Amino acid sequence: MSFLSFTQSLAFITVKDKLFIMLWASLFLLSLNGYSQSHTEYEVKAVYIYNFAHFIKWSDSAFEQPDSPFVIGVLGGNVFDSHLEEVIKDEKIQDHPIQIKYFKNIKEVQNCHILFINKSYRISLQDVYTRISSPVLTISDANNFTESSGMIRFYTEDQKIKFEINAEAVAASGLEVSSKLLRIAKLYTP
Repeated sequence: MSFLSFTQSLAFITVKDKLFIMLWASLFLLSLNGYSQSHTEYEVKAVYIYNFAHFIKWSDSAFEQPDSPFVIGVLGGNVFDSHLEEVIKDEKIQDHPIQIKYFKNIKEVQNCHILFINKSYRISLQDVYTRISSPVLTISDANNFTESSGMIRFYTEDQKIKFEINAEAVAASGLEVSSKLLRIAKLYTP
């Protein structure tokens, strides 16, 4: 195959497929020597969160206006330092600019599309779902998160950050998860 025919074949790859390839490449590069040697745990998790947003479908009704921001919330203290802001800088999700909001406690939580819950913050997920009216993708690195109706849980195995998806909880929220993301995740089964 010549270089020209190779580059022409790339023209037919959809944006979502290109993002999937980038996610796979990122995961491969991060896993070569484990995250600890070149990237911090929360740098890696910030990249994952941004990439998850490209493989989850929110309905148009999840946004007040066509130009409303896509909101990523962090509950229970900022464990990301500036890494999350660096990852999302000048990026968009489904043509929406991305905004990050930090919440110290559940009373501060407002509508957001993704909510990362710090593992040190103890809360009932039912309180989160009651507080937020639109579908929200919940993510945490807390043990047993997916068992408690959480949607995505980070965990570490062989010095690599991996993730588990509770597909049933995602579907129950009205969000649609891409089969491509499900293929690379550990699936939680009750």
